[in-house]
Order: sequence, then C-alpha cells, then structure tokens
Amino acid sequence: MKVSREWLSDFVVTDAASARVVEALTMAGVEVEGVQETGVSIEGVIVCEVKTVARHPNADRLTLCEVETGGGSRRIVCGAKNFKVGDRVPLAVPGAVLPGGFVIKESKIRGELSQGMMCSGKELGISSDHEGLLILPGDAPVGAPISQLFPSDTVFEVEVTPNRPDLLSHEGIARELVACGLARWREGRPTAATGGAAGGAGFGVEVGSLEDCPCYSATVVEGVRVGESPDWLKRRLAAVGLRPINNIVDITNFVLLDLGQPMHAFDRDTLRPGGKISVRRARGGEKILALDHNEYAVGPEDIVIADGEGPVAIGGVIGGEPTAVTGQTVAIVLEVARFQPAAIRRTARRLGVSTDSSYRFERGTDPAVAERARARALGLIADLAGGRVTGAGMAGGHAVPERAVPLRVGRVGEVLGVEHERAVILGALEGIGCRIEDAGAGAVGCAVPSWRGDLTREIDLIEEVARITGIDAVPSRTTLRPAPESASDRDYDVRMAWRRRLAGMGFSEIVLGPLGDGPEDSERLSNPMISDQVSLRRSLRRQTLRVVAENLNQGNPSVRLFQMGRVFGASGEAWHLALAVAGPDREPHWSGAPRPMDLFDLKGALDVLGLPSGEAHSVGRAELKALGIKCPVAFAEVPLPSAGAAARRFRPWPVYPSVDRDVAVVVPRETTHAAVEAALAEANEALLERVTLFDIFSDESGERLPRDRKSMAYSVRYRSSERTLTDQEVNRAHDALKAALKRRLGCEFRE
Repeated sequence: MKVSREWLSDFVVTDAASARVVEALTMAGVEVEGVQETGVSIEGVIVCEVKTVARHPNADRLTLCEVETGGGSRRIVCGAKNFKVGDRVPLAVPGAVLPGGFVIKESKIRGELSQGMMCSGKELGISSDHEGLLILPGDAPVGAPISQLFPSDTVFEVEVTPNRPDLLSHEGIARELVACGLARWREGRPTAATGGAAGGAGFGVEVGSLEDCPCYSATVVEGVRVGESPDWLKRRLAAVGLRPINNIVDITNFVLLDLGQPMHAFDRDTLRPGGKISVRRARGGEKILALDHNEYAVGPEDIVIADGEGPVAIGGVIGGEPTAVTGQTVAIVLEVARFQPAAIRRTARRLGVSTDSSYRFERGTDPAVAERARARALGLIADLAGGRVTGAGMAGGHAVPERAVPLRVGRVGEVLGVEHERAVILGALEGIGCRIEDAGAGAVGCAVPSWRGDLTREIDLIEEVARITGIDAVPSRTTLRPAPESASDRDYDVRMAWRRRLAGMGFSEIVLGPLGDGPEDSERLSNPMISDQVSLRRSLRRQTLRVVAENLNQGNPSVRLFQMGRVFGASGEAWHLALAVAGPDREPHWSGAPRPMDLFDLKGALDVLGLPSGEAHSVGRAELKALGIKCPVAFAEVPLPSAGAAARRFRPWPVYPSVDRDVAVVVPRETTHAAVEAALAEANEALLERVTLFDIFSDESGERLPRDRKSMAYSVRYRSSERTLTDQEVNRAHDALKAALKRRLGCEFRE
C-alpha cells in the first residue's frame, strides 16, 4: 500500500525526517519497501499564459511565443506543437536548474531571443511525457511557482502483514506513528461530517445471512452532479497510484484510503426496481459483467448484491458495469457494508480478482469505522457533487461488544527479559488504543480497540509492549543451552554427508520445489500459481531429467547431477535421491580420449554411499526424444533410509591383537558372495570381526577344479575386546565357522 506523507498530515503533526519514519515503522513491524519523492520544488519555474504564437522566421519547426508571467511578458522560442493561445504552461526562467543539471539561460535560437523555456512534464521530472508541453489547469494563477500546483510529497510503499488490516489506511498508519512516539494527533483532524441518518425511510435492504454480511447500509442521494474531481482530490489519489475517474467514484476511493472502509456507489436509476437491494448467496447459473469489463459466473459460495432482476455486484469484491456511476448519473445509492472475511477471500481467489476493497474485506474491517466513513463520504459528496439524502436503509449493525484481555504486569518482564516500569507498559498499551482498568493483584484489564482484532491473548499484549518500547531495549545476554540431538538432526546430518560425498565425486546438486506437473503426480492443487507446478510429485525423475535436458541444450556437454528431496505417495512423504549422468566423463586431454558415462557410473556412486544400486538404468529412447536429448542418459532414483532410529555410538580402538586365518571354499559357480556372507552371519561367532574376499579361482580345463565349481578365498579376522586370544580359542572358532559354511552351502574346502 502507498502512503502519502501530505495525506498523513491531515491526521498528525510530525517533524521527523522521512528516514526516521521508515526506521520507526520498520522497527514496529511495518516493512517499508520503498520511498518516493514526488512533486516539483524547482526554483525559477512559474506558471505563464501564452499570449501570442507566430512562426519562427528562420526555422519551420519552431514557433515564437509571447507569454505573460504576472510580472511582465517574455519572448520564448518553442518547438512543441500541442499548445495554443490562452493555455497556461510551466516556464523555466533564466537561472532555473532543471532535473539532470540543465541550467536555463537567455539565448538566441536561430537568430531570435528566447528568455526562458516552456517545459514538458518529463523536463520537470513529474511524468514520462515529453511529446509536448505540460498543459496546466486554466485557473492556475499566472506567475505562481510551479510548486504551488505540484507540492512536494513523500510516498511510502509499505507491506502490511495479514494480521494488521488496521494499517491499510492513512488513519491507521497515523495511529502507528503516534503509538511509536513519532507524531501527535492534529487538532481538528477529519472526523465524521454530517451526512444524514442511515435509518431514513424510502429504501429497502434485505440481507439473507447476517453471518455473511453482518451489516449493510444503503443511502440514496439525489440531485448529484457527476463530473471531474477538484485538483486536491485528484492529486491525493494520483499520489498513491489511483487514477481519478469522477467525483463520486473518487470520493469512495478517497474514503477507503483515508479511513480503511471500502464502499461502492450504484447509479440508482439502473437498479430494478430502484427502491430495494438484497444481499444473498448467488444462485446457480447467475453471471455478472463487472467494472473490469469481464463477465464472471457466480455460484452459491459467492455473496452478491442484487436488485430485482439479478446480481449487480459481487459483494466485497467488485461492482457491476451496468450500474456504475457515469456522467449521466443524477442519483446514487451509497453502499457501506461489512462482509465475512473468509467468504470474500474464497470468492476473490476463485475468480482471480483482487481489488482494493476485497484486499481489506479479506482481512477484516473495523466495525466502528463504517458509520464514520459513511458520514464522511456523504459530506464530501454534498460538498463536491451537490445532492441531498432522500432515503436510506440498513440491515444488521456495526456495533461489536468490547473485548477485554487481562494482563499480568509482572509477566511482561518474564517474557521479554527486560523489566519495564508499570507506567511504560501501560503507556505503550494506551498508545495503541487500549483502555486500561485496574484488575488488582498486579493485573490489569485491557479493553482492546475495535480496529485491533488481532489482540486476543495476554501474549499479544506483551508483543505490543515489545513492539512499542523497541526490541533494542532488551539487553543481550550470552547463554548456553545445549539442545539434545533428535532423529531429524541425525537424518539431516546423514543427508548432508551424502551431499558432500556426491559433490566430491563430481556431482552438482539441483534444488527444486516439491511441486510438479507429471501425470503420475498426486494431490493436484486447487489453486496452482504456476502452470508447471500443479501437483505434489511422486518421483524426482521428471524434474531431474528436465534439468539434464536444459544443461545439454545450453552447451554443457558433460552432466553429473543429483537431487535430494521429498516425494509424496499413498503412504505419505519420503526422501529420495535421484542421480543422472550424460556425456563424456571428462574434457578432451592429450593423455587419452574421454569415455561416455553410463549406468555403471551411477552404480558406483550408489555403492560408495551404501545405497542400493539396482535402480540405476539407461533412459529409454522415446523419453530422451520427448525431452530433446540426443545423447545417452543414465538415471537412478532410490529411497533414502532414515537415520533417526539408529543412534551413533562411540567404539574405542581395539587394544588386543587380532588373529587372521584364511579359508577357501569350493562352491558351485552360481553361488554369490552374498550367500557366503549370509552363511558366515548365521554362524553367529562372537569372536568374528571381519571377513574379506581376496581371491576367486576357477579352472576351465577341469584339471584342478571341476568346470562347474569355483574357489572363493576369504581372509577371516578374529579378535576379543577383553583379552588376547589363544590358539585353541581361534581354532575352535574357525572350525565352527567352517562347519556353518558346510551346513549352509554344502561346500568343500581347499587346502
């Protein structure tokens, strides 16, 4: 939201520099995204009136003008074509310095004296238009400084968090500056102008559900003159980025930004019948042509404002084009209402429509400001458009019960870590609008103002004290509180170890979000923000191979990538690791040609990590063609085991010597090393420390071993953590191990 400092001055008085305002708001939790200086404050630029225009005698594209400055006339040579006699335009007299350091001097142009320069908006730094002169209003006082027409202003662009809708107005920001001690309220600041009672007769209002719309008022004003808004109003709206439309619409926008209450004006004579409005849920098949010239289909989940023939506005979101106020309007119906925030939020998201009104209604408006805003709008309409109130109707009410939140004063120091005096604590709460009542026993009752719907608990009040007194008031202390290791910590450490090892093997990590667009993905989002991120991914394959394709297309010939992330399936979330390789294993070198990487590179990487390598495979040709990849690609995706269940234990270095023995088993050729390991594990020998396969022998001739048999030689290490082993203990353990092998495998032993 944009906030004008000039506009704020209607409410408060402050001499703080803009930088101090930014700092105070930021420290109070209101992010200021930007600051823009507007207006014109150039010395030597005045309003002049063009008296005569003649062709330049020595140049076809120039004119020779005589202008009145209020203190005499001047001759000006000008190249613009968009002005005529009688127009009032900015004139930079000799000595003026325009933006960019351009100094105006009296000089001759093609032989004719020019005593200044008439200016465009771009030359003054107030617009991007440089095609012609800036034409000023016809009543601009001749000779007046241009700063009088374009007063300087500072516009702050603030980001308001969803829990602080009270800051979505100039009055709300003014309240915050007063609470921070940076400003004081201005005497005679705008309050409610007299605008007629809301309960007058002559107009009917029906609300289908007060839960959807707690209050709706409609006021009829007849005899209005719709036209251009005065300069001060147009300037205010333009300063915060709104385009002036007409005086009625501009007044509703002004009050919205002034007090934070959205409102809407209907052309009374376009309502059928003209004496009744109903607020209800839309019916199936109903449509509305909105002010943005789009037609929207509404349904039972949407709140609409309807006349006797159908919807004329989408409640709290946008008005309808057929009932909009135009230059032919002579009577209006002014709507001031409150809506249930969740309903407005749901409709705005579903239709993809966001307006200044819906933005505020989604977050909740101040019920106490509605009647003030209505009266202020009616007062401005009377002043700027004439007309008189001839009828009104209301359903529901704006009043809300006062909320009292108890606060233990001593608890503030316990939570914040700093002891504030009682007067400081209560002063901070009173500064944000709370009314304090003594509740005894060190506690107070805080009556929360209507605009602070976010204050519901004691901790909320304590946070406000911290905000207003300043976080920097809390002293820094050095404390040491070791946190116990959790299963999540161990999982994170294991994943980081895998990342480091993969990086050491030459792989680069890619980091992508958990959303995809694959047909195999699950749980499609109801309101996706990006076309290729519409569902929760079931696999990392699609994303990873897309990145491989992008790298190859960008001229990266050798790709080693891995992605570690969560996937979502029927059984819940799980962590997966995806690996992909493509292209040569290294750059060309005199020592030898590079080789193309294949699935065995992936198998090796997975083996190093201790992860199953059976999922590594070459990507099929059809899939490569669909991705636009012209070289072979190997891919693997494996689930990552959780480290949370196994706590790490320290094991000291052995202090007793080991004893190594060899054993060579003769087994059928199809017997695997894993089968031998399983047989050794089945022996459950307590002294066995390690088994290492160091030789495999077979004889195709059949002379030393039958052709269908092979010899597998193992080095077996025995050790005790309690004592030095004797030969008898080692022999007994070794014989038991051989017996287990013979029992499980039916093997023989080579000497």
